Amino acid sequence: MSSPASLPIEINRPAERGELQKVVKWLRKGGVVDAVCPTTAADGRPTTTILLHTAAAYGHLEMVRELLKRGASVDLQTSLGGSALMNAVYYGRLSMLSVLLQHSANLDLQDINGITALMSAAHQGNEACVKALLRAKANTELLDIAGCTALRRAEIKGQTIIVDLLRQHATPQQPAAAAPAAPPDAGEPAVSAHASLPLEIFQSAERGSGSGTGWWCFVCGVGRGKSRTRRRAAARIGRAIGYGCVRFHTF
Repeated sequence: MSSPASLPIEINRPAERGELQKVVKWLRKGGVVDAVCPTTAADGRPTTTILLHTAAAYGHLEMVRELLKRGASVDLQTSLGGSALMNAVYYGRLSMLSVLLQHSANLDLQDINGITALMSAAHQGNEACVKALLRAKANTELLDIAGCTALRRAEIKGQTIIVDLLRQHATPQQPAAAAPAAPPDAGEPAVSAHASLPLEIFQSAERGSGSGTGWWCFVCGVGRGKSRTRRRAAARIGRAIGYGCVRFHTF
């Protein structure tokens, strides 16, 4: 495989400044639109860039459009795995993001650390970019090398607005279809299958503590008593919503 064409620093600098005519003149003289230029990443690591990445990072929309018209590869990645889309998101350039999406940029590319554009936007709390990426169907389940999703990265950084956006976007799981549950026996409590698990019970379960004075079903929320009748009701509801067994915690 041949080495990529070299992009002179004397051409990359005008691209940073948005000097479109100088860049176009170089291309007309035979310059390769995806030529590679050595540079340094924001954290000091050596990496590479191309004209499209540079223009996207600095927000030069006209130049990006011209480069794409001339055949620039919208998804070409740097030696560290960065892309034009990632650059646009990292610097919060929503208009640039929109242009790249119009040219079918891959939303889910990952750099060498597993970071996607959505993870970057979530980490920084960039609400506008997160919304745009979610509308474009960015994958929210991808993991970085630390095993974190975009949601987890937002949680770690305390980006509460982003956390809410990502949670609202998540598709709720639908319970398996099942035959209707039999009506409760006389004296058995009518309990919703969607009852919530009280925080104190969850915390008690985490600790593994309990005094043995009551119980709670983790699946359907039935509880607050050790009677056999309630246990039968919990088991029936658990089966009705598609679970083969019901776990209890005594407390």
